[in-house]
Amino acid sequence: MGGINMKVSELQIGDWVKISRHEKVVGIQNISVASPDHYNITTKLAGESYHRKEDEVESIPLTKEIMDANLDGPDGWKYDGIRYTWANTFSKSAHLHAVYIEFIMDQAILCVYERKSTMAHSQEPRILGMKISYVHELQHSLRLCGLSELADNLKI
Repeated sequence: MGGINMKVSELQIGDWVKISRHEKVVGIQNISVASPDHYNITTKLAGESYHRKEDEVESIPLTKEIMDANLDGPDGWKYDGIRYTWANTFSKSAHLHAVYIEFIMDQAILCVYERKSTMAHSQEPRILGMKISYVHELQHSLRLCGLSELADNLKI
């Protein structure tokens, strides 16, 4: 995994990142400023804590292998040989979301559609043709569309 260093201020709770000195992929549970050039990062798994400089936190490239890891289960992502698809049923908010990710020349392209009500016959685009390079970018985009649970449950 060859990510780039990123600004810790861009992270959100639940984001997946790589701690470079440990070569470890972690989910963020808490972030705090320890000093002007160090951050305390607590992970979702086993509550591990890292005291790291910003240049030791790397983004994780979004790959087909990562999407393949999310294909299991009846509510998981599906793959039809062209694109990865996820859709939910009508929820408490009566919205139906459909999420599509297609890789073109190893670049992930994201589209998210939303149906406003059970009476609507068509879906309105929320995100259309957005380039996504890193896992945390996908997670942020899904959260902005109201799909926090999907973003937080992404498997790496």
